[in-house]
This record gives sequence, C-alpha cells and structure tokens, in this order.
Amino acid sequence: MLKHLTATAALLTAPFAVFANDMTPTYTYSQVGYVQSDIADLDDFTLKGFELKSSYAFSDNFFIEGTYSDVNDDATGIRLDAQRLVATLGYIQHINARTTIDYQLGYGDVDLGVSNEAENWEGGTHYYIVESNLRHKVTTQLEFYGGLEWQNWDDGDNQKAYKLGLKYNWDKFAIGTEYNKYSDEDTVLAYLRYEY
Repeated sequence: MLKHLTATAALLTAPFAVFANDMTPTYTYSQVGYVQSDIADLDDFTLKGFELKSSYAFSDNFFIEGTYSDVNDDATGIRLDAQRLVATLGYIQHINARTTIDYQLGYGDVDLGVSNEAENWEGGTHYYIVESNLRHKVTTQLEFYGGLEWQNWDDGDNQKAYKLGLKYNWDKFAIGTEYNKYSDEDTVLAYLRYEY
C-alpha cells in the first residue's frame, strides 16, 4: 500500500516540479548580440558592434560570467573604436520559484582607439565592478529583469548604471533586449541566447 501511495504522490507532484524548474531564471547560457552605444560629449558618434556573453552556474547559488564587446563608428573623418572585456563571480539568492536576485563582483578592461588618416591614438583602463540584478519570470517563456551597477575605474570617472531587460524563451533558445544607462553612456542591446 505504501508503494502505491508513494508512486501516486510522485506522479501528482512531478508536473509541478517540472513547472517550477521551468519558472526559475537560468544562469547557464551563451549569447551573441548587437549593441549600440551613445557616449556623452561625443554626439557625432554612435558606436555599433557585437557583444558575446557566457554564464555558467557551477552550483545552485554561484555562477561565473564573461562578456566581450567590440564597437566602432566613423564620423567627420575620425574613427572611434572600443573593446570591453568583463569577468564576474556571482551569488544567486532564490526569492521564490520565479524570482532571483544576484550579486556580482568583477573586473573589467576597456581599450579605446581614435584614428584619422594622419594620426592614431590608443588608450584604455581597467575597473572593478559591483552589480546586483533582479530577475523575474512572468511565465515559462517571458522574463523581466533589472539591475544596478557601480564601476570603480583606475583611470577616468567612476560609473554608476542601471539596466532594464526583457527576454522571451522558446525551448532552449531566447531572444531579448536590454537598455543600460551609465553615468555618461546609453547602451541598447538585442541578443540571441542559448540556455544549457
């Protein structure tokens, strides 16, 4: 009799376990995106390019994340290039089956280049990052998220930022869009993601 009750309970709760798992935001994925940035005091330039991002959750509560972006623009005979590389370690706080808050510490490096037909200048700096994001799945397919970030730059002004994003899943694939507002930069991202 106990065997039958256990089997019945397992059958009745299995769909809810699968549903709950589908409702939890995932931290293991790879994505490629198109990014566009507008920087304050550089009104002639709209930097455009690509972003690669990958994240891996190595336990229920910890993950690592890496991002690389490469953007550029030409205006009035001048070319501006920017490459950024960021690596973070994060902690995931599970609020409920649909909602998580993550906390990240990281390191970033940015390289800048300005050139015209006669001259070429290159520079860059690195910085440290403190970041937190709230992620909420409205349905198994639709997720909203937002976050706050602080960057401590070795050379240049420190940056504060907020982000807002929306992601739509079908099976293991997702498409999404994200807006980031930094102290002196606005960035829009559209991406395609594969979730493992």
